[in-house]
Amino acid sequence: MTTGDAPDRAAHLVDLGRADQAVELLSQHLAAQPDDWFALCQLARAHLARDDAASAGFASQAAIRAAPDREWGHRLAAIAAMRREDHARAIAHAQEAVRLEPDTWQTRHTLSRAFLAAQRIWPAHEEARWAVHLAPLEAQAHLQLSIAAEARRYHEEADAALRQALQLDPLYPEALHYKASREMGRGRLGRAARTAMGAMRLDPDSEFGHENLSDLMNRLLIRLYIVTSLSGVVVGGLLVAGRQGALPAYWPRAVAGVLFAGVVVGVGWLTLRHVPPATRRHLAALPRTWRGVRLVAPAFFGVAAACLLAMAFLPSDVAMGGGVLLVVLIRIGQIMFIVWLVVSVVRGVSRWLSRKN
Repeated sequence: MTTGDAPDRAAHLVDLGRADQAVELLSQHLAAQPDDWFALCQLARAHLARDDAASAGFASQAAIRAAPDREWGHRLAAIAAMRREDHARAIAHAQEAVRLEPDTWQTRHTLSRAFLAAQRIWPAHEEARWAVHLAPLEAQAHLQLSIAAEARRYHEEADAALRQALQLDPLYPEALHYKASREMGRGRLGRAARTAMGAMRLDPDSEFGHENLSDLMNRLLIRLYIVTSLSGVVVGGLLVAGRQGALPAYWPRAVAGVLFAGVVVGVGWLTLRHVPPATRRHLAALPRTWRGVRLVAPAFFGVAAACLLAMAFLPSDVAMGGGVLLVVLIRIGQIMFIVWLVVSVVRGVSRWLSRKN
């Protein structure tokens, strides 16, 4: 192997998911040729694949010093700065990349991402449109346009761009993850689950996919809590009727409890049956990650389900206590929903006013 082969071999290693080996190979190469700008760019790319934004920043800065008139070093520096949430530096590097190569879709795409990370939605959308204009057959460019258009509330354009991205590359994991996220936002949990599981089969280690899976579970538990609350009203009515002698004291509410348990198991199975084996370990570990706000949905569903089962199967005196606790829980849920709704409206109005200004 000659030293000149090292950058190309490292690029291949990164594509195979072996970024650590790529860093080792490039470090040996750069010890002999420290000003090889292409190798420095590949080193920055390898560090980004390892989620080491700081090292990627150092490598990209070295590439810029070695070849200041090449756009790739600036583009990699912009991506590294975005990972560090240094938005001003990211935009500056991305703008320099565009200045050097204004007719390259990758520079426009990176600048759009940098603007969007900084919540500068209008210029992000315009740069994403430029990228699609320059590369109409690039699925990645259409996906960025969909994300930027959605941030600007151009829903039809966002939908069309996402469809185009998946038409160009039906097995594009990031586009599938994003589609699943949009479907969850619209309350289509069944479709979202199928799309998310398909994406996880293609890319089981995706951080975006794991976030989608967590969000899917959270939304599923919220739905099950609502089903539990409505079922509690039915079982509560049967309980009261049984105590008053209008119905048999036990079996009607017991049947309702069995039906409720069947619905919960059925909904859970239908939603999660497509989980690929590589993702099941992450799914099983989710309860250990429930903290703060993420603990609300499972806690509410767990307590509500316990109350409902007590109302369905325990003696009537104990069952009445479970009913009272369920009513209190429903009231707390109503108050929390109202608070969430008010906060969401205030934030939405604030974002709208900031865009106007």
